[in-house]
Amino acid sequence: MYPDPMHQPIPPADDRRTSPPLSEDTASGTLVISAGYGNRAFPLPGVRAEIYVPAEPSGEEAPSEVLFAVRETDASGIAPPLTVPAPDASYSEAPGSLFLPFTVLRVRVFRDGFAPQEATQVPVFAGIRSLQYFEMVPTTEAERYGAASGLFTTVSESADNVL
Repeated sequence: MYPDPMHQPIPPADDRRTSPPLSEDTASGTLVISAGYGNRAFPLPGVRAEIYVPAEPSGEEAPSEVLFAVRETDASGIAPPLTVPAPDASYSEAPGSLFLPFTVLRVRVFRDGFAPQEATQVPVFAGIRSLQYFEMVPTTEAERYGAASGLFTTVSESADNVL
């Protein structure tokens, strides 16, 4: 019996690299960050977003990630688009690839009067415009529910976070 190439085992997560080595001819994707409150009823200007990418391994003392860019939302609650290097789409076409077919980012957002938030494992695919929305919580509400103790509120990733 011949092995079925479409059903090759996927390597364990620990054996997969975050992304393939990026070079000058690497593809790119776009990340757009938006923020609001009141269940998306009110856009929130002036939200500072820090976008982090995984650092290239270079030794024991090397940081695990580096600050890639900083953006701020405008009056419509949307930050300017950010172009992010991303692996070529071909990495998502072959089963068992040692590389993830997207770049993984971490985004932290801050604004006075609101609890800071963080989104981890934000995927950006080549040729795709990804939207990461943050539902900001006013500090008074955050204090009432215990989320404003200086710790970040982590936003879980879901299908509606990516366009």
